[in-house]
Amino acid sequence: MRNKSSALAQHSTGEELGYLMREHFPFFSSARGVDSAYLDSAASALKLDACIERLTSYLSSEHSNVHRGAYGLSVTASENYSLGRDVIRSFCNVPSSYEVIFTSGATESANVVARGLEESLIDENNTILTTCLEHHSNFVPWQQLARKTKSRFSVVGINANAEIDISDFANRLNNERPRIAAFTAMSNAFGTITPVNELVAECKKVGCISVVDVTQSVVHGGIDVGAMDADFVFFSAHKLYGPTGLGVLIGRGELLEELSPSTFGGGMIGEVTSEFTTWADIPARFEAGTPPIAEVISFIATLEKLTELNSKHAVVEAEQALYEYAVERMRQCDGVRLVGPLERDQGAIISFLVDEVHPHDMATIADSHGVQVRAGHHCVMPAMKSLGLPATTRLSFGLYSVRADVDRLLEAIERARSMFR
Repeated sequence: MRNKSSALAQHSTGEELGYLMREHFPFFSSARGVDSAYLDSAASALKLDACIERLTSYLSSEHSNVHRGAYGLSVTASENYSLGRDVIRSFCNVPSSYEVIFTSGATESANVVARGLEESLIDENNTILTTCLEHHSNFVPWQQLARKTKSRFSVVGINANAEIDISDFANRLNNERPRIAAFTAMSNAFGTITPVNELVAECKKVGCISVVDVTQSVVHGGIDVGAMDADFVFFSAHKLYGPTGLGVLIGRGELLEELSPSTFGGGMIGEVTSEFTTWADIPARFEAGTPPIAEVISFIATLEKLTELNSKHAVVEAEQALYEYAVERMRQCDGVRLVGPLERDQGAIISFLVDEVHPHDMATIADSHGVQVRAGHHCVMPAMKSLGLPATTRLSFGLYSVRADVDRLLEAIERARSMFR
């Protein structure tokens, strides 16, 4: 096992922060995690102690269904569950004109909006705009909506550096006048940062509904929904050191009123008779069935802990220093090609290729060195096809990442190159 104290003494202040953060992640005290270099946080982040402890506490001694119970246990669970919306409003600076809706994840969030628009706001005379940089969860729902409604599906391209063609985006907005524009704030595959506020402002000029995937950006630097001014934004809790099975959809209230619910059952109804059914008020209208109670309650603890850590430590600066270190080291490594933006002044995700080594082989060899990275198309097949690539290997940082993780990955890269020469 590597000596944590000596390693801590050898590194800079920014890099030390990752070791300090590991004290809040039980994984690194486990048999599997004690000597792991976990560089796959963009796929799913490791879990904060606050998340695990609150989840365990709720499930072991507090569990009850919410909303309809008259007994104390249910009332308390309902109060704790409802608190989640307030915590998210504070964490993401959500104005009162927006509603916070709980879903099963980012994928369902996008589908709630797409399916809701199908019956009310989209027809064959409309255009739906997106980009080929999108995760499939913010691409396929819109593609299928266009197919079902016979509307036009327009896809903005990317350049060789995996950056959205902003001029193409603006031209399509002005010439095609789309009803909806769906785009990411930060690429999950390449770390590309999108000028999201600028794109939202352009959408507003032509009366286009903006739907923004903030799943990665909410983790790295956070989001300000009020400043962004998008119509809908969404993300998953598990990327933000929280539980799986929980997503957050934040939508402008007046637009949500125009959406039709697409999942039906208990909890989302106003009145049911043999002849008709009316819907509950928002957000309950879009939360059919038993909600993710344990997940929301544990996510509250997660966000409160993140707020505390962000207030005490220069988290963004430490991540940036680590990112710059990784980019510099990898650019110096023979046979390694970085895929993505040339101007890498910020970010936490790096896609790369190694000469003569398939990305999946690279990931397997990295794992043999105790390094966890992701290989494949990263659910961005349109982008990969645009770049002429079948796959890449991807590393992604979390609060707990340190320079030693990067160094171990570079050792694995050298090993892979020697094996395949």
